[in-house]
Amino acid sequence: MKVFTKHLMSILAFLFISVIAANAQTAIQFKQIDDDDDFKDPPERGHRIPTRPIIGHIDFTNMEMTITGVNEDDIISYEIWSDDACLASTSDSKQLIDAILTTEENSMIIVINLPDRKLIGFYTR
Repeated sequence: MKVFTKHLMSILAFLFISVIAANAQTAIQFKQIDDDDDFKDPPERGHRIPTRPIIGHIDFTNMEMTITGVNEDDIISYEIWSDDACLASTSDSKQLIDAILTTEENSMIIVINLPDRKLIGFYTR
């Protein structure tokens, strides 16, 4: 019985640590919006190729954010939106992560402003 209890406790500890580790990092899929999207006419014929996914990884433990295909030096600003209100706007990724952690909202829209486009992603706790 002691062996069973010991194994059960080690399994529960492993699961608890796995849940904590899973919550320390998250991934967000972004959609790219070009600044001139409003002025583009849809193609009359042909096939549309789906865009390459843009994934952002947030590491809450180390307060770091990386986005595939985006150099951090190119980012003008980060914004957090909920409904129609801007909750936070910053030019520093660490301040963005801190704002995500301190915001009371359970779901928010994250906007990343680049010189020629915007990336828009949805984050839920």
